[in-house]
Amino acid sequence: QHVVDHGDLFEIMPMMAKNIVTAFARIEGQTVGIVGNNPLVLAGCLDINASTKAARFVRFCDSFNIPLVTFVDVPGFLPG
Repeated sequence: QHVVDHGDLFEIMPMMAKNIVTAFARIEGQTVGIVGNNPLVLAGCLDINASTKAARFVRFCDSFNIPLVTFVDVPGFLPG
């Protein structure tokens, strides 16, 4: 919240795959997409649901030429 204008984030699908955060925000007035893992859920590891959520969000942002900001420090991936 300290990076974006006024600390405002509009989180997309907050109840699905809580170990990754996807949101829209503004940085210096420019709309950006935010992707970051959440270390409080599953220790920040990515699983299938988190990967799908992030991939769909990235594709959506790409479709509308919305730049992405990533805050990701993933300790691992849970296959299966």
